[in-house]
Amino acid sequence: MHFFSLPKKDYKLLLFNDLPNFFLSLLRHFIFTLLFVSFFSASYFTSSSYAQNVRFSAITTAEGLSQNTITALIQDQQGFLWVGTPDGLHRYDGYSFVDYKHLPNDSTSLVDNSITSLVEDKNGDIWIGTEKGISKWIRNQNTFEQIKFNQIGAIPHTQIRHLFKDNKNNIWVGSKEGLSSYQSTKNEWIHFASNNQKLSTLKDLPVSAITQDAKGNIWIGSDSLGLYRITLAQTNEQVKYFDTKSGLLDVHITSLASDAIANVLWIGTKKGLQALHLDQIRNQQIEDKNENKQNNDKLFTSFLHKPNDENSIGENHIAGLLVDKSGDLWVGTASQGLNKYLNSKAGFIRYQKDVYNPFSLSDNTGIKVLFQDRTGVFWFGTAQGGLNKYDPEKIKFRLYRSVNDIRKNGIQDNNITCFYKDDEGKTWIGTKKAGIFRYNPNIANGWFTQYSRYSHGMPSDDVTGITQDLYGTTWCSTRDRGVGRFSYKNGNLTIIQYKKHWEGLPSSRIARLFTDKKGEIWVLTFEGDLCKYNRGLNDFEVKVEGEPNLADNEIMLSAKATDKNTIWVGTPTGAYLYDVATETIILDKRKDLKVWVSSIEEVGDSSVWFSSSKGLIRYAPKKDSLAYFSRKDGLPTDMIYSVILGEDKNLWLSTNKGIARFSLQTLTAKSYDETNGLQGQDFLAGSYYESEKGELFFGGKDGYNAFFPTEIKDDPLPPQLVFTEIEIFSKSLPFIDFITRVENPLDSYILTADSLTLDYEKTGFSLEFAALHFSDPKKNAYAYKMEGLDEEWTYVNSGRRFVNYPTLPYGNYVFRVKAANADEVWNEEGIALYINVSSPVWERLWFRIVGIFMIVGIISVFYIARIRRSKNQQALLEKQVEQRTKELQEKNEKMTDSLRYAETIQKAILPTETELKEYLPEVFTVYKPLDIVSGDFYWFKHLGDIVYIAVADCTGHGVPGAFMSMIGSSLLSDMVQQNRTLKPCETLELLNQKIRTSLSQQDNRNSDGMDICFCKINLKTHQVWFSGAKRPLYITKKDGVFKEIKGDRKSIGGKKRHKEEKEFTTTEIQLESGDMIYLTSDGYADQPNKDGKKIGSLQLQHVLKNIGSLPAQKQRQELTDMLSVHQGDTKQRDDIAIMGIRV
Repeated sequence: MHFFSLPKKDYKLLLFNDLPNFFLSLLRHFIFTLLFVSFFSASYFTSSSYAQNVRFSAITTAEGLSQNTITALIQDQQGFLWVGTPDGLHRYDGYSFVDYKHLPNDSTSLVDNSITSLVEDKNGDIWIGTEKGISKWIRNQNTFEQIKFNQIGAIPHTQIRHLFKDNKNNIWVGSKEGLSSYQSTKNEWIHFASNNQKLSTLKDLPVSAITQDAKGNIWIGSDSLGLYRITLAQTNEQVKYFDTKSGLLDVHITSLASDAIANVLWIGTKKGLQALHLDQIRNQQIEDKNENKQNNDKLFTSFLHKPNDENSIGENHIAGLLVDKSGDLWVGTASQGLNKYLNSKAGFIRYQKDVYNPFSLSDNTGIKVLFQDRTGVFWFGTAQGGLNKYDPEKIKFRLYRSVNDIRKNGIQDNNITCFYKDDEGKTWIGTKKAGIFRYNPNIANGWFTQYSRYSHGMPSDDVTGITQDLYGTTWCSTRDRGVGRFSYKNGNLTIIQYKKHWEGLPSSRIARLFTDKKGEIWVLTFEGDLCKYNRGLNDFEVKVEGEPNLADNEIMLSAKATDKNTIWVGTPTGAYLYDVATETIILDKRKDLKVWVSSIEEVGDSSVWFSSSKGLIRYAPKKDSLAYFSRKDGLPTDMIYSVILGEDKNLWLSTNKGIARFSLQTLTAKSYDETNGLQGQDFLAGSYYESEKGELFFGGKDGYNAFFPTEIKDDPLPPQLVFTEIEIFSKSLPFIDFITRVENPLDSYILTADSLTLDYEKTGFSLEFAALHFSDPKKNAYAYKMEGLDEEWTYVNSGRRFVNYPTLPYGNYVFRVKAANADEVWNEEGIALYINVSSPVWERLWFRIVGIFMIVGIISVFYIARIRRSKNQQALLEKQVEQRTKELQEKNEKMTDSLRYAETIQKAILPTETELKEYLPEVFTVYKPLDIVSGDFYWFKHLGDIVYIAVADCTGHGVPGAFMSMIGSSLLSDMVQQNRTLKPCETLELLNQKIRTSLSQQDNRNSDGMDICFCKINLKTHQVWFSGAKRPLYITKKDGVFKEIKGDRKSIGGKKRHKEEKEFTTTEIQLESGDMIYLTSDGYADQPNKDGKKIGSLQLQHVLKNIGSLPAQKQRQELTDMLSVHQGDTKQRDDIAIMGIRV
């Protein structure tokens, strides 16, 4: 214990005061005596940086546990945590729990709810020990099966106490009834009962704990009969027994843990903790219960609770043990919390529930479950407080603060305003209301000494700066009472009022106190006066006068002395550079910046960085340019209080939303918050400091943080990823039945599923996924993409760990997910689910080919039959005029019927208005064939967020035109479905090739083809990609502006010319919601009236411009009416097709 005593050479502070000396002396004596008593009882107790930086967070029934009593815990190979309680089993993914319980009428459920132990076998199945036997969870089925012991000589094993998997993947079962081992390679059980003479000592052994040492020996702890070692050999098995005669403290073993590095077996009993030194055990070949010849002092080391020794173990009743990945021992007790063993000298650190500390353990009782997961996070199960999580890598910053119990910290004000570390290694800390605290790390646990207005004559307790000049004198500045100076004269304090000695100081309101590179003292007032201390005059001199508009300023100013004998000064309106040698301002950036500059940092000669109220600003002196970085560049906020260049060559920023690390290489930011150990979100302007050793200090309203930047490391382990749930049409799929072969779209339970098969009529499904990295699950990030539908990754936070697809076009897809941990380290490989959506019959290629041949065949058959009949009856024409006329009429009717049937087939291929409006709410078509069947057609295809539309004018009309339209429509559908990444121009080029190939135009003079207007539209972004073959695209903007986008002067199909043809081009257009686009054939514009005058393209454009603001169906009516009026009794000249769409 350390008692209070004055330092050998106590500081005294030179300040000024006008109080009478007698009254002042009396007052000082009273206050000093009072503070002496308070320091004795409080000040030497200080913050333990280790204790404050071990933070536990509790997971209880409030987070989804069915009960706060934790009895078992493991992590499986996928990364899930499995938690056992007396009220069932829980699977945890960091966000929520999936519960498993016993169902009386369900043989595939748990055998009992009272979980006692858990283990995972080599197949990934979970063995669950309960009070009524063992259940095994089958991973790929999500069902349970009961492990039965019904063969001759088997141990019943109902009250399971411990399950353990050894290094050969054998499962050991310990219960109140005895010990058994499941040999996984042989698929058989070994029961340690009386039929094996060599193992007869294990008969009816009440097992409480099982573990394995580095040599492969199995250690069995008994509930009442001591400790056993089973040496496994190929032909010989030996048992060694330890009891109190061998040196055990107690035969009631509660827990065991093997330390392979130290070659120690840790033994927890009800009477204390012991270390069994395995290298001290004699190599005996037979069991010897009464062995007492060994040197027990060398064999066992005992650790017992000592009431007057806070470094001893918390109590003797040990509940659980854990040797972590670093070889450290953690000890859970029955009623006194958690202990960590440091070494034989330092002893134990105790962690207990503290009502004043929200980050302490949630409960001190029954800590029998101790576990460290794959990423290094610790989990401690309690009897009444649920699970406690501790991540040693998450707390990256040392925290110092005063708490409700002031004895834990000598700092009596958490509003930290400034810092300084002197050449003796002592840290000076300025506060808002309690003066200065000096931290001495050379005293055990540290020691804070307070210097305040009433104890040591500080000018004010509102401190704004601390520094040391080149003569070793420590100075301080205050917000309202000027500057003070510490000295060692006779150990006495002298109070001097600042106005009497510092006449050169224009204001008592000091914002910054600092030294230049020569160690000279400078101050900066809130009014903006820059002053230098003149040692010869023992006074301050004003070097730069303040700004008139800062007379009542309360905003903290900043200053930074450079190696070039210059000083950067930050003000509420910008910054300027002052040359000490010439005593002039050589660079003034206040007019350019026009922002509050809260701190300044130089990075060599290349750049100067300003923290400001509008983000981080980089000034390049050589280019005289400014660059701004804000929230849009990854900073947590635009309010930056300070910037320091750390030893890691990154900039460190304090803000009103935590601390950020800004990379000078990538110009990106990484943010840290309270979960990383920060004092809070909001820091204080001016409260920052870098020591000579590179340690950084940032102060806020609730304490301060200190750290070395090179020690702040990101977690290098990317998270494991799993799919956690799937729903099809809002129905969950928790099981898959391999016995009855019930149809299921998954190939196994979702945790292990690789593929999903959906029917085209039932494609709506949703998926949920999780990154199993438990350091800070809320900060895990995700990205997903449906290959075959999405071109880019969609990035989401942990609140959007799901995706929903209401509809999915037929085809094959791969849904991929990747994730990052809280430090943005990504698992780029991720996970994938292969999805197949079966296609409808009418979308299959064979159906389309058959359909085309049927149409062509029907038309051809009737056409040939008509010609034949006509020739046969020509000779009888004169004699049978009336009869033949009648027959021709009958034949014409039959031909018309056939054409009507062909018309029905053609219309079936055209998209219906209902199909169009499902994806294009405002759309209309004007479709008027010249004959029964048409050579014009319109076409539509929807794939995800993209729709494809076209209006085409085929060569001729009637039957030839219809034939060509069928070919064109089918080819377009196939090309888009097979390759969704084609640009419109590429689609037309491919269509051109296929038409020529289909019609063999390279070998004959067939010149049939089509003119077409083809568009690809993104429904979300309103982007349109257009390509035309002699057909334009018309656009009417919502503001009335009309545009014509002309197509290429080239048709689809026709005989290929000898000279090289120009390729089709794509025009990309960005539209806004409400704009109209029109696709047309030439039939409407070419329709003449009775005088032979056509409507014309210009007239059509004029009409489209005027009707663009009308509803779609009203536009259709206007166009139809105009055509009817213009045409009158004149016959229709050509097929007509128009499609209008509002985006």
